[in-house]
Amino acid sequence: MNLIEKIEKRKSTIYIYEDHVRKVMHNDNFRPIEWFNQYKEFSKDKDYLPQIYDYIGPQEYTMERIEFVKRCNYYVKDKDQKDKEIICRIISTYTKIIQDMIEFSESGLLHKNEFWVYDDFTLDNMVVTKDGRVVLIDIESFGPSQSPLHYKYAYPLIEMSAILNDLGKRDFYV
Repeated sequence: MNLIEKIEKRKSTIYIYEDHVRKVMHNDNFRPIEWFNQYKEFSKDKDYLPQIYDYIGPQEYTMERIEFVKRCNYYVKDKDQKDKEIICRIISTYTKIIQDMIEFSESGLLHKNEFWVYDDFTLDNMVVTKDGRVVLIDIESFGPSQSPLHYKYAYPLIEMSAILNDLGKRDFYV
């Protein structure tokens, strides 16, 4: 399989191939096999999440390649973009993710007193794909926690409110 792109980040290196992505995390950034199995179960049948393929080790895994148009933060900031449907889809996906995390926390698949959370919830970690889906990326930000809510859950809504208000209460019907 031919390597298309290699992206070096502070916490990881991402290798993008034609049909999958391989992510290698650096330093103490790792996920045990238990996390892999939990995420695989949580992401099942959810089109807003990349599917994970192979657990290579605590710092490496392969996953579905998501072809996206742009990150949601750029999409929302685009003054020429007046697509009410996409804006609504971003908000709908955001609320669906939170609801699904609550349901997964209640499923009995986690340890007692653990909750399934996402600790890096920003519009920068949500993308709009070529087929119009909204997908949450950076999947290793999912994991069990002692608290059911994370303060970053508010970020996407705060970001969107501020941006849309700054754009002068967009007229979606023009």
